[in-house]
Amino acid sequence: MFYGRIFGMRLPNLVGAFIIIIALIMFFTSAAKLYGIGSAVVDAKDCLGKIEFNQEDCRAAIKEATGITLLQGQSKLAIRQIFVAVAPSIAELLLWALIFIIGTALYRTGRLVVASSIKGKLARVAKRRKRR
Repeated sequence: MFYGRIFGMRLPNLVGAFIIIIALIMFFTSAAKLYGIGSAVVDAKDCLGKIEFNQEDCRAAIKEATGITLLQGQSKLAIRQIFVAVAPSIAELLLWALIFIIGTALYRTGRLVVASSIKGKLARVAKRRKRR
């Protein structure tokens, strides 16, 4: 375990605080990106469904916002296309939520365990089990 101090704070607490702040910022950035993609999908449904809109402009707007390329005769988005557009943003959102939880755990425990010390402890436990 590592207990260095910087600015009066233990190093693991400081690292945990930075992880929490970065994860929060990135979580809200991902949420805004997901909202933008979701609204682009809803707008695409409206744009493709109405005759008064230029279909080429609709296809270009959808391609720019979501990265989905529509076929020439396609009048609505398929479920697979919507999933392909939205899934990476949802995964990114969940990743930052997980990193936030890890940062909170690190901040609250105040311990930074180095992998080599874990290996040593596991080796000692394995030796004890062999003796029995």
